[in-house]
Amino acid sequence: MAKFPDAVITAMHHAGTTMTCLPVRLDEQAWQSALYFVLPESIDNDVFEASLAVNDKITVALDADLHEMDSATIISLGLELHLNAVNGAALKPAGEVLFFTGHLTAHFENVKLLASQQGIPLFVGDRYCELLHQQIIPLSDEHRAVLAELLSEAASRDALIRFRGQYDPDAAFAAYAGSGYRTVQ
Repeated sequence: MAKFPDAVITAMHHAGTTMTCLPVRLDEQAWQSALYFVLPESIDNDVFEASLAVNDKITVALDADLHEMDSATIISLGLELHLNAVNGAALKPAGEVLFFTGHLTAHFENVKLLASQQGIPLFVGDRYCELLHQQIIPLSDEHRAVLAELLSEAASRDALIRFRGQYDPDAAFAAYAGSGYRTVQ
């Protein structure tokens, strides 16, 4: 069975996350940002496969938001998978990726790519990062415009925070993590 690329597994393990967004080149196309999502242990491979038996595509809900913390700006990208009901229970595993675009060039570049690409490659894996499913999440012009606007607002706001000498992404992350914003299951 195919696995997530080693770089993705390493990045997720290092950050202690079950979802990440990293640039990829698929079939020699241009670079694009892709989402990698590890299913929670409560959803085993058989349950996941059964949920795909009705439809080979997963309905995906995306949510992007700008969080204006005192010491930095965070762009969040939330993902919720709407899996077909199995044994009468609908499954909606969710995850979130945080981008500190004023702190890490890679975060800025990832959001910039998202704001320009036609769709987001999604790779879903089990707890061992074995690839169970992949698909493209289509992005409309409106989706791309929202992402571009969030990136512009974050860059402008972080430049002002830096100018005042108050930029501290670690403090912003701590404030965000303790604020109740998180909705990850």
